Amino acid sequence: MSLEKIESLLLRLLDTSRTMIDLAYSALLYNDKVFAEEVLRLEEEVDELHTELELEVLKLKRREGEERGVLGLIRLGLSAEAISDAAASIADVDMKIGGQAVVYYQTAESGGDTTLFDQDNSQANAGLQLNANGDLDNGFGLGLQGTALSTWGLEKNLVSNVMQSGLGNNGDTANAGDYFAITKAYLTKKLGNTTLKMGRQELPKNLSPLAFSENWNVYKNTFDAILAVNSGDIPDTTLVGAYVSRSNQHG
Repeated sequence: MSLEKIESLLLRLLDTSRTMIDLAYSALLYNDKVFAEEVLRLEEEVDELHTELELEVLKLKRREGEERGVLGLIRLGLSAEAISDAAASIADVDMKIGGQAVVYYQTAESGGDTTLFDQDNSQANAGLQLNANGDLDNGFGLGLQGTALSTWGLEKNLVSNVMQSGLGNNGDTANAGDYFAITKAYLTKKLGNTTLKMGRQELPKNLSPLAFSENWNVYKNTFDAILAVNSGDIPDTTLVGAYVSRSNQHG
């Protein structure tokens, strides 16, 4: 009877852990507090099931040489609880979701036969940008950004140029078109008075004056970089170190 109960407890542990993972990712993706609360409730249920499983394993009557089998049961229970703890950490992320949608139209009068709003003197862009930022456990954070650019076909009848394309070829309508990219994907880590930021990110001019994100275009350009900022170890002084790699050339 004890083996049957152990098998039942293990199945419940594994099924509940899998359910928690599905709910946790849904909570993160949709920023849904209901899903997150259900994950945290299930975590308590898993803790109780795991304790009950360990007690049942200890009750097993076993012969000499069966220790490895008992150890395997204990490790299965520990693995299921580790999965549930990971799911709870995912669901407990404090995510902030935001974004912006823009349509830009620009025209100029250059003299001669052309006037304001002439197709040859005008350019335009449409864009959509979505951001997600969250605080993780143990001083970690994350950030994601998706950027979409489009001409909406405006270059065919209303304008002759685009302001920004997905390939960095500003004003080149021949290569302009619908475009989507992950323009930010980074992790942050707080270590005392130092903050590390690693991945694709914007670089403010005051922290990285030689390579920085410019805001004169539809959307800012971003860089693959590692940034370290220390404030407080030296009074009235901020120390900055950075390794900057490639840019997406959106600026």
